[in-house]
Amino acid sequence: MSFPIIDIIILGCGPSTGVPVAGQAQPYWGACDAKNPFNNRTRSSVYICTQGRGTLVDTTPDLRHHMLTHGLTELEHVIITHDHADHLHGIDDLRPVFFKRQHPLSLMADAITLEKIQKRFGYLLKNSQEDKNHSDNSAADNCSSNNSPSHGLYPKIFNATLLKSAWEWQGLSCQSFQQNHGKSFSQGLRFGPIAYSTDFVDLDDTTLKSLENLDLWIVDCIGRTPKATHCHLDRTLMFIDKVKPKAAILTHMGPELDYETLLKELPAHVRPAYDGLKIRLEEGRLTLLP
Repeated sequence: MSFPIIDIIILGCGPSTGVPVAGQAQPYWGACDAKNPFNNRTRSSVYICTQGRGTLVDTTPDLRHHMLTHGLTELEHVIITHDHADHLHGIDDLRPVFFKRQHPLSLMADAITLEKIQKRFGYLLKNSQEDKNHSDNSAADNCSSNNSPSHGLYPKIFNATLLKSAWEWQGLSCQSFQQNHGKSFSQGLRFGPIAYSTDFVDLDDTTLKSLENLDLWIVDCIGRTPKATHCHLDRTLMFIDKVKPKAAILTHMGPELDYETLLKELPAHVRPAYDGLKIRLEEGRLTLLP
């Protein structure tokens, strides 16, 4: 089957704390070599672009940094895999994209996640009728651009819809599938020959069927020690062996996983991600871009 050229940026590949972990007397690197920049990991997110249209998966607290680092401006869809803070709580940083576009972005998530977004960030989902003279620095800052449309104090940033199990996007057949995240669930995503599965500890047979015939699987791997909510290295490799993608890239990696150590021990078709890793898929060939 022929697919359009797909470009992927691993915006972040770290756990909920990032690497190194803050809040201690010294930054905590664990087994990671602090001198290797590939071990410096922000919270996990990915950007997928084809034919000039982009989809952002998850809005981490590092989103502003990701957008500035990679010049992300062309966004058509935003998909939230689940409502945990490290995957959602940077969503407010997309307001400048709205002001550039002058119309709302598409936001997709499952029903539980949409309900949580409504409770925490409801002001992004509707136009506010509050007094325009009401003093609010953050809103005033966002309305300072000449490109800013007049929608009152809090304009509607997103058109939110329920994430479908299957849809078409830019010539790609896309799917979402439920993943067991311990005491909750996350959504895995497939874009044609590519799949993104973060934050899971188990996959049922139906989900495994959805992952057949992949060129690339970007997959959860929190560390070396078994966890209740995430795959550890041995378990991730077990699932990779079941799914049999042509290539796999590990993401959501914590401080137990040093980049160079992983490179030496992983199978040839599996590699660790790093923040800013760029991949192009063209006619079934994967290329790492500079």
